[in-house]
Amino acid sequence: MVGKAWPINGRLNPLLRELESGKWLVIVARHDCDHCAELLRVYFSDPLLHPVETRTILFVAGSNDWSFHLDRLSLVGTPTGTVSWSVEPFVSSPALFLLEKGKVVDAADGSDADGFASRLPESR
Repeated sequence: MVGKAWPINGRLNPLLRELESGKWLVIVARHDCDHCAELLRVYFSDPLLHPVETRTILFVAGSNDWSFHLDRLSLVGTPTGTVSWSVEPFVSSPALFLLEKGKVVDAADGSDADGFASRLPESR
């Protein structure tokens, strides 16, 4: 997906129009994924912190309805919104994507996600 437009945008939920500008860290995780929970615990222990000059969004996959949390990297709590699919897309989780102006500029998933998370700019 690197170099392509991020596909989960304002067409699917108006709140996601924000992803079309600025810098974003997007994480796709699952409730039933131990690796996802561990990655969030180790690299994002404070769910409100984010890489410098970058906003965050966490999509919770695992069904045809993905909840999402804007600017909070946590699998618990009230989501900001949802995205519904007729057929859930496959994503190797956890998956991390860096976006700039709505385009994917870097990404990693599965076993590569930890190394990617460890290289993110210092959080604040």
